[in-house]
Amino acid sequence: APADVKYSGKSQQQKPVVKDGEKVLEESKDYTLSYSENTTNVGTVTVTVTGKGNYSGTKEVNYQITKRQVKLTSEGGTKPYDGTALTKPAVTVSGDGFVEGEVSDIKATGSVTTVSEGKVTNTITFTKKTNYKDGNYTIDKDEGKLSITAKAVTDKDMTVTAPADVKYSGKSQQQKPVVKDG
Repeated sequence: APADVKYSGKSQQQKPVVKDGEKVLEESKDYTLSYSENTTNVGTVTVTVTGKGNYSGTKEVNYQITKRQVKLTSEGGTKPYDGTALTKPAVTVSGDGFVEGEVSDIKATGSVTTVSEGKVTNTITFTKKTNYKDGNYTIDKDEGKLSITAKAVTDKDMTVTAPADVKYSGKSQQQKPVVKDG
């Protein structure tokens, strides 16, 4: 039987080795080959060897088209609050990768702007093209977490202006300072 092969997006008609004892026979002269219908997608391929000329009968052998292993990793991260969103859209593709032309627009879509949002998953997405089939891949996603930390009032961009002095009025006078970020 032919060796198993990994999904490639193309027809993979692997050829068996056919022998009479130690003599290797020749395709077309001593035998013909026919294949099961699916020789492209993940699954079992059956090859039928049919004797020809000095050889007769048929023999079936099988091989497997196996799944591509793909690992997708998005970054995590944290930053102090500054009023802008933290995003990390880059995605690392490792393992066997996708067959060229079967997916596009691989990105991480996580976004966090405030501390109150907590840790946000940097979710990985991609667009499946026409020839893509889920069954041809095993996809492992390692999605990072994004978060915002509180900005300290002692940070160099923060200013606190003391309240103005006031005269005694006999009432509580809780003047408020002016606090500015940037």
